[in-house]
Amino acid sequence: MSERLRNNLLKYGICSAVCLAYAAIHCFSRGVTQMSPVDLYRTISDGFTVPGMLCIFAGLLVWLSNEGTFHGIGYVLKNAAKALMFFTRRGEVEKYADYVESRKGKKITGYSFLFVVGAVCLVITVVFVLLYEQAHG
Repeated sequence: MSERLRNNLLKYGICSAVCLAYAAIHCFSRGVTQMSPVDLYRTISDGFTVPGMLCIFAGLLVWLSNEGTFHGIGYVLKNAAKALMFFTRRGEVEKYADYVESRKGKKITGYSFLFVVGAVCLVITVVFVLLYEQAHG
């Protein structure tokens, strides 16, 4: 098995297992074994909505970070931390343009699995919402 395939299986597998575990805990904590089919569809739909949205929003945060959205916040926090450390030399303050240039090479790659697993969870949610609507009528 190639290294790339192994890494992809690990990423997708762990993310899927976490989403399934959340959905299972959500469903069984609400007593899914004694529910009517209508309540069962609603509970399963609710159980897959949260991990699906969390995966998609985590992927969006990584994408926004790669685009440089948080460079300003990082620059301010870095300089604030340096200003609060009394035992170190302050030296010259780095310019914002230099900070942004140093961050350009540090992009995160390989996070598309978050979008895929999140989308699959949301597709499962939509299926159970449609079943709920059909049964609830």
